[in-house]
Amino acid sequence: ENFRISLETLTDVAESRSKLSALTETGFEGIKDAKWFTKRILEPIIQSDKAQRISYILFWRNDTKEHHYMIYPGHPAEEDFRSFVNDPLILTLSDL
Repeated sequence: ENFRISLETLTDVAESRSKLSALTETGFEGIKDAKWFTKRILEPIIQSDKAQRISYILFWRNDTKEHHYMIYPGHPAEEDFRSFVNDPLILTLSDL
């Protein structure tokens, strides 16, 4: 709920200044939730027409398997990330 409200506020502020809104440098160090991408990122966006107007999402970098903000091959959330990027609302570079 808080995340959805934050995205809506971000969109309001950006649009009031004729700017695009974006969710930048997001991620979760040591992601342990196997449904993090669909439940924590995608669902709040889907629930709000306003949040759906964000321009892009940028996930933060990985250094090692011990210090990461994004998944890596074999990560427990790998399949969830596939579900996230396969959602019709999400466009990736290969979709453009």
